[in-house]
Amino acid sequence: MKSRIVQAGAGSGIVLGLVFVVGVAVGAPWLAALAGAGLGLAVLVLLADTNRRVRRLQTVIARGGLPDAPPATTEVTEADVLGTVRLLQAQYTGRLDRLQHAVEELAAASRRDHAAP
Repeated sequence: MKSRIVQAGAGSGIVLGLVFVVGVAVGAPWLAALAGAGLGLAVLVLLADTNRRVRRLQTVIARGGLPDAPPATTEVTEADVLGTVRLLQAQYTGRLDRLQHAVEELAAASRRDHAAP
């Protein structure tokens, strides 16, 4: 959180939340209402800051992206393919091992149930 607006909004939200709780606990509805209104205002400030950031990012993207961004590589190497195949093979083998273990447990439980009258 580098933005001062975000830090101020978060800090005021915490303080106003505590004031709201104190207002309710003490039985001062005007204090709770005032803190609730301030909390709503803090949320609106954070919302406006978020909206400003999104619009700025959309402008940067519309102009062609960030100038310092290196171009993305789309080349697929043999190591990428082999790594993917090995990963899928390990996942598939693990699933088969779990399935075999579950079937063996069920078979053993079924034998126990049928063997004991």
